[in-house]
Amino acid sequence: MSALMTVPFHGANLMLVEHEGQPYVPMKPVVEGIGLDWGGQAKRLTANNARWGISVMEIPSAGGMQQAVCLPLRKLAGWLSTVQASRVKSDGVRAKIVEYQNECDDALWQYWNDGHAENPRAVAREPINDPVIPPERQLPAAAESFDAAKRIAQGLGLEGNQAILSANRMVKGAIGVDVMQLAGVTHLVNEAQELNYTPTELGARFDMTANQMNKLLADCGLQRHAEYAKGKKRWELLPDGKPFAVIIDSSKKHSDGAPVQQIRWKESVLGELKKLAHRLQAELPKRAGGDI
Repeated sequence: MSALMTVPFHGANLMLVEHEGQPYVPMKPVVEGIGLDWGGQAKRLTANNARWGISVMEIPSAGGMQQAVCLPLRKLAGWLSTVQASRVKSDGVRAKIVEYQNECDDALWQYWNDGHAENPRAVAREPINDPVIPPERQLPAAAESFDAAKRIAQGLGLEGNQAILSANRMVKGAIGVDVMQLAGVTHLVNEAQELNYTPTELGARFDMTANQMNKLLADCGLQRHAEYAKGKKRWELLPDGKPFAVIIDSSKKHSDGAPVQQIRWKESVLGELKKLAHRLQAELPKRAGGDI
């Protein structure tokens, strides 16, 4: 799945999508934002794919996944230089495009004659996490980054609190700003209002080991010990077990780099275990037949 992000581009926030290791620009919002007809521009782009290198890909949107014509970011400047400014209705936008195209002409002239081109407006950018920068300058960038990071997390299948925590980690790692800390949020309320247990933690409720608890969960028809590779087994959820469990990616890695997945059991599974405990009381430790 492609990951969405936003970057500043000539005074505007540009939405990008990473594809095959390079950034692409969904072009419809750009074209319509300038005030041009998307249908005509789409035909021009697709008719000369050798020049523009476009790619049609699915990206997340408010209405779900949708196909979008995307242009490599490195090609955007070239495309802007081909826009017919006279077709742009907005005086302000038209003036910006003319100014930009003139600057492109000057930069190209410098490149071919001097071997390089200089941007007169280029200045050293201060890091957003510099401690001398006041919070009021950190917040806008942090908010924009957090919104983009949350969309990435949701695009990867995370929801609710997990998406928020993942986005906060991405922002903190990227620009050094802890959004939750700035907001004074020390914890998030669990959406399900239900604790999750490892087999070890669950077994402690019955005075059982993790292995004994896993076998008990299998006796309940909630999981099975399945072979996923030659000589290697792991616990896998059965259909009856899915309402009572969640699967998480642990910090451990398989030999191929994939994260090791673990099953965490919801508190509601205790009811299922108690039912089996009553049926199999003679086979379980004495404590298993008592109160949970």
